[in-house]
Amino acid sequence: MTTCQACSGQINRSDRYCRTCGAPVAVLVGDLVDTHPFDSSEAVEADRRKGSEDSTEQFYSPPAGVERFGRTASSVHPTGPFIKRLFEPKRNWMIIVSLLVLLLLVLAGTGITIGKNVLRRMVRQRVADQVRLAQQAAQKQRDRISNADALADEAVQNGLGFVPADLSNDEYPDIDGIFVDSLTSDDGPAALAHVQAGDVLMEFGDKQIGDSKDVSGVLAALRPGSEVATKLYRDGETIPSRIRIADPARSPFQPRAIPGRQGFLGAGDVKRRCCIPGTKKWGLEIQRIIDNSPADLAGLQKGDIIIEFDKHTIKTPNELIRRIRAAAPRTRILIKFYRGATEQTAEVLMGHDSPEDESNKERE
Repeated sequence: MTTCQACSGQINRSDRYCRTCGAPVAVLVGDLVDTHPFDSSEAVEADRRKGSEDSTEQFYSPPAGVERFGRTASSVHPTGPFIKRLFEPKRNWMIIVSLLVLLLLVLAGTGITIGKNVLRRMVRQRVADQVRLAQQAAQKQRDRISNADALADEAVQNGLGFVPADLSNDEYPDIDGIFVDSLTSDDGPAALAHVQAGDVLMEFGDKQIGDSKDVSGVLAALRPGSEVATKLYRDGETIPSRIRIADPARSPFQPRAIPGRQGFLGAGDVKRRCCIPGTKKWGLEIQRIIDNSPADLAGLQKGDIIIEFDKHTIKTPNELIRRIRAAAPRTRILIKFYRGATEQTAEVLMGHDSPEDESNKERE
């Protein structure tokens, strides 16, 4: 390799002209060696025919292989490497573009997955919120209904003098009305109208009764002291009656229960039982007798069916509890009951509700 004196380009040893600028290569010593005789005239004539190769001479002409811009045909690079070098930047850009597209696809897929998860959580949260709101609305509705039922029950207790309860379909499959669970007192409107615990109030003020709200609606339109016609269902019979109502918005006076001064019987876990042999009457079957209790000492046994307590008809557990607590300790009470098909009577010396008997009393 040599260096061009004109453009400082690299020249192969086999080249006679610079491939960059076309300048002739400096004459080497070896080129001057000629084994043939030198004929000056022939050299001049040859120079004139083909032109001088010296660019400073009058007859200078560039070599036939030199192109317009100073490059010879032999200076063109091989086609294969040239095309490869020509397309190398595009290949790099194609790789970069492919990587960018792949990255975008990955990001898009990740975004879609994240979006689906976010949307799924939003949907679940919305559904959960809707369920929660529905539950809250249902609970509020139940509370309103419960409050309305409680207010209606309170109006019945104050205005009619008995504690209402839902009617059992098993006990009364063909009867509609309000079940009289217990009386509030012995001098209330129900007691004075000879209503008994265990009766079913079917009509009130010539109106069919389905629940306490029906009764409270009639009571709201009447004045306290008004007398209202009623129809009761008792032991398979329909009994017409009239009741003088009290103020449904005012609770009647109730004596305060004093611990130790209430009665105690000792007959626990009583259940309603129908029917008394040979009748359609209800009674209370004794499920358990407490040892050495007044009931045990009076001879009552498990399986006996109580129908009267101190000359008051007994048909519900709550009414029996009310009668027992109202009985003074150490008083003698007559209890009428059935043992099998035989009606019997027992005299019971009532005990008192001592603290150790409190749990037993609650089971009565």
